[in-house]
Amino acid sequence: MKSSKHLHIMIAVITVLFGEIYLRPFYTDFRFSLGVCAYGILLLLYDSSLKTVAVTGLSILIFRIWLALNLSLPFDVNFQKKCD
Repeated sequence: MKSSKHLHIMIAVITVLFGEIYLRPFYTDFRFSLGVCAYGILLLLYDSSLKTVAVTGLSILIFRIWLALNLSLPFDVNFQKKCD
């Protein structure tokens, strides 16, 4: 399938938004993000080029930095919270 600039951005935005939805299947500290599921499905359906992967990765990083700045949290603390 032919890729376009809008398709890369659409996949990145959907992944970033779904990445903020967490599921805790065992009612413990273990959780996973729906962003991983959405990203995998979108790559299978539309585009799996290296450019899509790079745009999505940078979008997630930029969004988390923006979120940390707007919540007045240091970036390293916010990053640790997301990775736990």
